[in-house]
Amino acid sequence: MRALPRASSGRCAECRADLGAYCSTARSYYIGANAPASGGFAPFMAASADRLVRVPDELTDDDAAVIEPVSVALHAVRRSRMRAGDVVCVVGCGPIGLLVAQCARLAGAGKVIAVEPDADRRRLALDTGADVAVEPGVQMREAVNEATGGLRADIAFDCAGIPQTIQQSVGMVRYGGSVCIVGVTGSDATIRPNRWLFKEISVDTSLAFSLDEMRAAASFIADGRISVTPLVNGTVTLDELPQTIDDLATKRNPAVKLLVDPTAG
Repeated sequence: MRALPRASSGRCAECRADLGAYCSTARSYYIGANAPASGGFAPFMAASADRLVRVPDELTDDDAAVIEPVSVALHAVRRSRMRAGDVVCVVGCGPIGLLVAQCARLAGAGKVIAVEPDADRRRLALDTGADVAVEPGVQMREAVNEATGGLRADIAFDCAGIPQTIQQSVGMVRYGGSVCIVGVTGSDATIRPNRWLFKEISVDTSLAFSLDEMRAAASFIADGRISVTPLVNGTVTLDELPQTIDDLATKRNPAVKLLVDPTAG
């Protein structure tokens, strides 16, 4: 079973307005404001039965552990203005960006261009379905212009989670294009609103996922439409987790996705 973080409270202003998907109490859990003391990094946790999704028999435990990020990526594509045949830029090839690229392809993207400074992650993007994988800057501009005859991309998914890429994503898309912000950054971003206005850019944002999207994500992994095995670099124990987080933060560990086994000794 996989669990959705929290059900709607039924009491907040959003719930009373029949906007349970935007329950302010439940959504505060996504960003840590009211995070429970025992969550995913604990040997056991309690979850309401109606917030569980059955894992298909075809999936391994490692596959099942990646249902959540696939759900995040699927929600982003569904939240966006992407249409079949669109030229799509995915900015940032961490786990979410790589999965957004796959979900965009599944949704009918005409071409997927991955933008990522790390060479290993660019290769992984190509291995998992991107048509082109390029560095930011000149190489990215050349690739987008070549793919679109100078028009630029229809949509960019900003999955990098750093302030600098928000304005850069706007620069990648055509007049009347759109940007979907998926990556979370805790810092302020400097933008040029006049460029957004002049180009009539539409901006959407995406956070978390729904229970139905979690079920769909499990199905897409089970039938092979989404590939998750290449993204997983290994598994660590709870005892190894603090050092692992530090190594990832300081780039001593180049892993794309590590799983945590809370039952391993």
